[in-house]
Amino acid sequence: RSMDAPADTRVVAPMMPGAQRVPAAALLARIDVAGTPLVVTDDEVAFGAQKMKCDDVIAIRYGVYKHYINGIRDSQSYAIWLTDGRSTISVEFAKGLFVRSSTVESRYQEALKVLYSAVMVPLIQSLLTNLDKGTGFCIGDVTFDKAGLHRKAGLGSIQKGLLGAWASI
Repeated sequence: RSMDAPADTRVVAPMMPGAQRVPAAALLARIDVAGTPLVVTDDEVAFGAQKMKCDDVIAIRYGVYKHYINGIRDSQSYAIWLTDGRSTISVEFAKGLFVRSSTVESRYQEALKVLYSAVMVPLIQSLLTNLDKGTGFCIGDVTFDKAGLHRKAGLGSIQKGLLGAWASI
């Protein structure tokens, strides 16, 4: 071997007979959120030390909140929350000193875009599969199944408003 040739620094472990290679999870995004990395692969979401398998996510919430006093914004929040029923990952994109709004917005939009394919699409597919099987699913106090939509308890706000209006006549 020539001394000018670059050294191959890869280390390859020998395969055991009958063993199968496990493909590495594809990195979908690595987003710096005020010094803490949000890493999304096709298998897992990690934020700092917190990790959650994409298939385990049962709920996702996201939103933007801006508070103004006399027309001047005094606080804002760009947040995404993921839960598997046991733990929650909360990512706040509007943290950090002197971070421009365009930077916060672009981080938030990039995270939503990548989480859509990694988390939301499989979640929606599982809900539709459960609906197709007949087991249905629940969102809040509403159950969706082949028979339709069912509220677990009481009346919704629209029904309460209609009854209140009717009672006042």
